[in-house]
Amino acid sequence: MSNQRRIVKVFLASPGDLQAERKMAKSVVDEFNTLWADNLGYQVDLIGWEETVASYGRPQGTINLDLAQCELVIGMMWKKWGTRPAIAGKYTSGFEEEFRTSVESRKTHGRPEISLYFKSIGSEFLTDPGDDLKKVLSFKAEIIDGKEIYFESFEGDSDFQNKISRCIIRYIQKLRSKEAIAYQAPSESVTEKDSDSAPLAKLGEIARFLPQETTFLKEIITPSKATEALSSVEIARLRLLASYQHSSGNDELNLGVHDANLIYANKDQIPLSRNEIFGLFQSGLSNFKEENTPLWHWLNARFSMSILPMWSRMGPKRERSNAIAAMCAVSFNLPETDRAGTIAYWLGDESSDEIKVEALRYLARMGKEQDLPYVEKEVFRSSYATRADAIKCYIAINRRDGFDKSFKSILHLKNEPIEYSFVEDFAGNAASLSSEGLIEGLTHSGDGVRRISAALLRERGLLSVADAERLLTDEDAETRYEAAMALRSHGTPLSENDAQKMLVKPRASIGSLFGGRRNRDEEGERVFSRFQKHLLGELPDTQLLEQAKSPQQRDCTAYLVWVQRKWSQRVDELKGHVSNRFANFVNDIVEQAAETYGAGSMGAASASEARNEMQRRFTRRALDAIAMRKSRSDLNFIRQELDKDDVEFSISDVEYLEKCGEWEDIDRIIKSTKREKDSKTQSLLMIGRSNIDYTRIGQALYKIGSDRLPELLSPKFDSSIRESVIVSATKGHFSALSNEEIEAIFGEDSLPLRKNACLKTIISLPRRRVLKLLNRYLSKKSHRYYNVIYWLDLGISVSRDKLPEIYDTALKNRKI
Repeated sequence: MSNQRRIVKVFLASPGDLQAERKMAKSVVDEFNTLWADNLGYQVDLIGWEETVASYGRPQGTINLDLAQCELVIGMMWKKWGTRPAIAGKYTSGFEEEFRTSVESRKTHGRPEISLYFKSIGSEFLTDPGDDLKKVLSFKAEIIDGKEIYFESFEGDSDFQNKISRCIIRYIQKLRSKEAIAYQAPSESVTEKDSDSAPLAKLGEIARFLPQETTFLKEIITPSKATEALSSVEIARLRLLASYQHSSGNDELNLGVHDANLIYANKDQIPLSRNEIFGLFQSGLSNFKEENTPLWHWLNARFSMSILPMWSRMGPKRERSNAIAAMCAVSFNLPETDRAGTIAYWLGDESSDEIKVEALRYLARMGKEQDLPYVEKEVFRSSYATRADAIKCYIAINRRDGFDKSFKSILHLKNEPIEYSFVEDFAGNAASLSSEGLIEGLTHSGDGVRRISAALLRERGLLSVADAERLLTDEDAETRYEAAMALRSHGTPLSENDAQKMLVKPRASIGSLFGGRRNRDEEGERVFSRFQKHLLGELPDTQLLEQAKSPQQRDCTAYLVWVQRKWSQRVDELKGHVSNRFANFVNDIVEQAAETYGAGSMGAASASEARNEMQRRFTRRALDAIAMRKSRSDLNFIRQELDKDDVEFSISDVEYLEKCGEWEDIDRIIKSTKREKDSKTQSLLMIGRSNIDYTRIGQALYKIGSDRLPELLSPKFDSSIRESVIVSATKGHFSALSNEEIEAIFGEDSLPLRKNACLKTIISLPRRRVLKLLNRYLSKKSHRYYNVIYWLDLGISVSRDKLPEIYDTALKNRKI
């Protein structure tokens, strides 16, 4: 690839009160040249009075000679108008002469392009502007009235750098569109006398195409190929060339996914130009979130990761957020030299919500304390689109300096709706949190903060009666539970009925306003059940049994508390009830209801109607109690009950067999899972409410059968289970799979399954073997999944020391 560059001269015009901005403009241009000059074939030379060589004659005249060579003029103004360039003359300042000369040249010769930037002026200067500022304001009014020259205002260093960067990039992109990368080096021009290639020769004379591209085009238009159909790869390459040969009147489209993958598969046979590689990079970035277009190879082939920060600011709008997401996926650190400017742009007022969301997700992983002011501003902007990510980011950055500081930052966001999922890991780091801060957290707007504060204060014995009584009306059920438990510890009596009223708060539905039903408070019912166990635990055995057989009883909690009090003596009785599905036990409750309420009463009928439901629920609860003891002596009993095929699924069975089971028990787990899945599918009311935790099941299956991994990964198992098996597998076990076994998973219909297999492949196998798998996959004549190509390309393109972090990020976010 050629290293020759097209030189673009840019003139910087300003009076003398913008010295700092002139230096910043120079830094922006230097950064552009470092990151982009080789890649794009353009180098920007910034020209100004600093570069003018001293010579005899009028100084401004010498400067004007440099100005005449430039194709873009950037003018900057603040408060000063400047000094007169000559003793006698029509211009009142050097800036005015440079500007008027440029405007006249543009009218006559069509160049240079002109962009103006006015630095914001404080109101204190406008009350008595003085002669210089009056001229500046008059000039600005002239520009506004003329409506011919593009101008912007800027405030502060970051805003200025961003706008100058955009100006440079915008102009280069315009050149690229207008000239189609008009590379003007003689060595790359094409002269061809053959009349059959005349149209191409004409293009070559202005170097519209680079040599590799010209050679390709000549080959496909030669007479010898006139009767041959173009191959799919040749068609894809033509589209690639066309993708950057558009003008401002065309849609700005990148190469399509299919064509990009075709070219990637044949990249070793195609001598691609730097422009084509640039187009492939753009195609990969524009489709980044779909994970179906190669990106990382092209990034390494011509660029480096350092192009991504600038692309996130200056690339096509639809690719900027993807550039940030790509940086986050590979944990790329922003260069300190332009960190502040980049983040200021990402979270600036002019940035889209999409860019802000990706920026906040990036900073949640890679942010530093110095970034907090930008994040805090976004938090308090209270945008629905960015609020949750801004809060998470703010907490995450503060957490790097310790949980105490992070909790203080949460208290600072007192009026923000912080969910429990944002703070649940604080429970495992309670020792670092001050009691004063937790007490303050009780009045936080976020229910998650109130919950964690109440739980930790109760644990320390510091949740006061007054606070607990107030929290009994909290919207969050868990917070109400902590309050009720605190009151018990303070000696406040709470009956079962009182506790139920406090903890279970049915919510009004729309229909309830007109006499309809109220929605169940399932969370409240769950915490009440836990509270009820504490109350039952205080009763003597006789009262427990009386309550267990009460005609009002629809739950077996009291009976289980009674059994667990003397487990070894009473477990056989419990097993007997499980074996007959609590038929006798429930029958006693139904008979007691008939005796208490009368044989034909509603109370008796209600108990009778609930018979089957009670048997089902009691059996499941009792079997859970046995499984949770995790005693190997119960293995045959649990197997026997599961084999009856009438017990509903429970994760307790899975966890028991994970510890105590053997290979034969895998089939029991799968059958139980299938029964649960089928029963939920058949009930329209239960669709989407299945309690099957496939991740947990996959972990259990791997623990039981890790030495038989190929069998666990066979299609007879649900793909969701196999996903978890792959994640659970050690690198050693996974790398022991044959290439054919791994490739079989690459061909599965399930996208998450393929992704997990690819991730485990790139993290477990040496690069040489990953490359071999990729090449074998690319050579397949049958259907290929582009996602597999994307992930394997990442594995061979990124430094291996980055892969563990990439893997962890992908599993956490489900996105690379």
